[in-house]
Amino acid sequence: MPIDVPNYVLTKRLGTGSFAEVWLAEHTQNKRRAAIKILKPEAGGGAVDVDAAFRREAELMAKFDSRNIVHIYDNGRAGPHAYIVMEYVEGGTLKARMQHGAIDANAALHIVSQIAAALDLAHARGIVHRDLKPDNILMRDATTPVLTDFGIARVLDRTTIVPATGVVVGTCEYMSPEQLLGEPLDGRSDLYALGLILFELIAGEPAHAGDYTQIARTRIDEKSAPWLPAGTRAFQPIVDGMLARSPDMRFANGTELVAAIRTIALTQSTRSATPFVPESAPHAGSPAPANAPAVRRWPILALAAAAIFGAGGTSVWWWLQPDKTPVPTPMAPATLVTPSAAPARADDAKPADAPVDATPRPVAAATSAKPAPEKAAGAAAKASAPAAKPAEKFTQAQLKQAYRDMEQKKYKSALPVLRLAAADGIAEAQNNLGILYYHGLEVPHDDVKAVELFTRAARQKFAPAQTNLAVAYEKGHGVEKNFDKAYEWYLKAAEAGYTHAQYAVARYANNRDDFPTMVLWARKAAANNYGSAQHMLAQAYLLGHGVEKDEREGRRLMKLAAGNGSWLAEGWLQSNPD
Repeated sequence: MPIDVPNYVLTKRLGTGSFAEVWLAEHTQNKRRAAIKILKPEAGGGAVDVDAAFRREAELMAKFDSRNIVHIYDNGRAGPHAYIVMEYVEGGTLKARMQHGAIDANAALHIVSQIAAALDLAHARGIVHRDLKPDNILMRDATTPVLTDFGIARVLDRTTIVPATGVVVGTCEYMSPEQLLGEPLDGRSDLYALGLILFELIAGEPAHAGDYTQIARTRIDEKSAPWLPAGTRAFQPIVDGMLARSPDMRFANGTELVAAIRTIALTQSTRSATPFVPESAPHAGSPAPANAPAVRRWPILALAAAAIFGAGGTSVWWWLQPDKTPVPTPMAPATLVTPSAAPARADDAKPADAPVDATPRPVAAATSAKPAPEKAAGAAAKASAPAAKPAEKFTQAQLKQAYRDMEQKKYKSALPVLRLAAADGIAEAQNNLGILYYHGLEVPHDDVKAVELFTRAARQKFAPAQTNLAVAYEKGHGVEKNFDKAYEWYLKAAEAGYTHAQYAVARYANNRDDFPTMVLWARKAAANNYGSAQHMLAQAYLLGHGVEKDEREGRRLMKLAAGNGSWLAEGWLQSNPD
């Protein structure tokens, strides 16, 4: 896909991915070589705003000045192609180096220490990488890693206030349990991914083997970190502190990790005759990463003397579930053994049943912050909602403009009219105003007020508000947690034709092993190109759950699901090629 990038000539394609290609280029005047990442035009237009993520990647990476984070020279657009010009790192990827098997433990710790320092810089700015893996680590030389590809990173202090689509993003083989479960993420999630990389560097094989579903099941259910091979057990405390099931049991940040590596390396014998001392420990004065625990969770000095290795953590239920797919409206957790049973699990074939973004978000109406495809449900809701009172309060034109302002995240402009319309009983306005209170957007954060508004709109049979109310009952936000109530409201919205809720009901049924009901509702959601529902149906056909076993149909649905953004469907297809 050669394009005309100002001042550069593209010479060789270095690699390609789902959304972009990377080309080697040379500057026309100073002959400096660069790597140019070019967004594929077909990558945009879906539920995930790939173009925005691409621009965000350039903005985020340009902020760093570290030898362990790739440098950005320029970015822009050439016709339909967005591009980023970055330094060309000649040493290839860490993945390429790992293909030659295990490396010396000292070298592995040296590499990991530098990555931890780079991550600390990102975390201090409130950024979680979210897709840390060997492919995204370049090698400046044999011992100097360079972190790259922040394309799916999210700014932590924005994840709770921007109604973005709830999407599980990342690579399953290197995802933390909380990322698989769609729970809130902070820097400790990246440290978990780094722990998986460290384990693989030392052991010469991944910590968890199998296809996407098997990896997810193992990672969610395991209570302790995997064991390193004999001969490298001196470093088991480091692995334990990085791969603890609970984030609170992990190192709080890269500074703690590097300090622990230093302690272990200086007090334990390793393969190398020379003890390893990290060269690039994070600065002592670096601020703690956003959302990191206030108290150190892992006693570093005890690591060196540990005689029994193990990481604490809580077990989590697992059940065969599809993954959360990019969809226009975020989803909330909706699963349990029975509607009145224990806490909800994450929603995703990676296992579980929960929102995939940092915080479960209310679902906006068809014209609110993130539009939804359920036009029929929206039209029915509007028909049943009381008409707006005329002009002494607001006009219909002003109300439509307020909805457009919500879409464009101009919350301050939308707020006055939404308040008036909500007071007049307009369900869509009540739902949108509830979203503002739920996220604290231009109004004080108030879950109770949000639930009150969602309830008013839900009683008018407005499906997005019914779904939001279900979210609140599931999470116990502004109301006492009640799974029966959550299921009741999901079912109402599902019966009104709301795709989001149809999939939620299917997940409830799947969790109760009520496969015929699961298939019924999954079909309805799948008919609207909801990738997670298509993935769920694919699994049903592959396993014979609620339908006659049909591998051909299962594969067809997997391909549809992957095309609609299901990460697990894509992973299954990679693991099970035609």
